[in-house]
Amino acid sequence: MELPRADVDPGGLLEYSVVFTDRSLNHMSQRFVGVMQEAISILTTTYAADALAMVPGGGTYAMEAVARQLMTGKHFTQTPQSNLRRLVSNIELIDEQPDGDIAVASNSLIFESSLRDDTLWAARNEYRLRHVDGDLRMAYKKVVLVNNDKAIYTLSFLV
Repeated sequence: MELPRADVDPGGLLEYSVVFTDRSLNHMSQRFVGVMQEAISILTTTYAADALAMVPGGGTYAMEAVARQLMTGKHFTQTPQSNLRRLVSNIELIDEQPDGDIAVASNSLIFESSLRDDTLWAARNEYRLRHVDGDLRMAYKKVVLVNNDKAIYTLSFLV
């Protein structure tokens, strides 16, 4: 078997089910599996999480470019970047779980000023905090937007 670009994914597999560019890594290749395992390890350690689900995209140059840019930490999800201000209020200690995790909730209001428009995002947030090496770390976060029953513009920032 000869790959179209052996320098991109040495020892990779040919893909017949979908169209991939010559810059793609086949999702079954050892190189791709290794990259995903490393990313999962980094994220589970960072967030002190027990598990993580990642859903990889496939094959388009744009998705690959975005992933590469996000890994550098030097790319905004929009250009120019929106101006944001966050207001967090009504922080509540809900309870302490039997496993030692602490359940916390809050309300938040985010003002976004972008080229498109000015938008207010209101939400109820739920958190689970965990003691890790003497520090509290976020192990879980759930954001429920107040207007989640309506069509919403794409969020291009972390809530």
